[in-house]
Amino acid sequence: MSLCPFFKELCKENQCMMWKDGNCLISGFLQGGLVLDEVEEEGVTSYSGGISEPSIPEYFKSVSAGDIANEYREFIRREFPESTSKSYEIFDLFLQSKGLDRRYDIPLEINLKVTKARMLVEQENDMLSNAETQLQIEKEKAELPMLIDKFIEWLENKGLNKARLLDVDRFTTENNLDLLYDTTRDIYEISQTKLEEKRKQKILKEKNEIPSLVDQCVDWARANGLRNVSKADIETFLLEKEYDLTKETQKAVYSLSNTRLKSRK
Repeated sequence: MSLCPFFKELCKENQCMMWKDGNCLISGFLQGGLVLDEVEEEGVTSYSGGISEPSIPEYFKSVSAGDIANEYREFIRREFPESTSKSYEIFDLFLQSKGLDRRYDIPLEINLKVTKARMLVEQENDMLSNAETQLQIEKEKAELPMLIDKFIEWLENKGLNKARLLDVDRFTTENNLDLLYDTTRDIYEISQTKLEEKRKQKILKEKNEIPSLVDQCVDWARANGLRNVSKADIETFLLEKEYDLTKETQKAVYSLSNTRLKSRK
């Protein structure tokens, strides 16, 4: 005795109101093979019917799974040339085009055959997809140094000295690049490392220039009648002199310039 799919308890067969002529009406309806006939009697609608046997076209009886797979491939190329989907709907449409309206209650031998045909095509598609992905990985790996250089240049043109994943997305969108996720991560991480190294080198170079920068800033402040300088004054001084300094160097110039101005040296 089986479990009722509707009441979630053991089937009561003849004791159940949904049992008719040796068949479960619920089970038959769910399987799509129930022929329903409405009978109106005293305002109550009842159903009678049985499980209709599906008609199996001779095509499926005589061909192999491999033959079905070949025709299924051709069907996809002809009817859905742009599709990369493994949708069961496409396979069902193919079966319908061959005269098989449903595959849920067909004989086991035919079901095994059509299922094997679908799996053959899907396995082939998976292999092709994996091969294409591997080619894409190798292509993007070779282009990675060039992509990183272009991304850093893109950041600098926008006045940015740090990289974010959002920036990588904007960069790829603006340049119509369709990259794998791993490639975008590599661009982000390697660019961050390169930008940080570039910043450290700039700080070292500017360190040697700090005494001269402080002298210039003090002279500028005195020429403008300032006894001390604010951070806004430092920004104005750098803008007038067209200096592009790191924040660390700007902070040092600000602090040392104020020390000099207070000592009146």
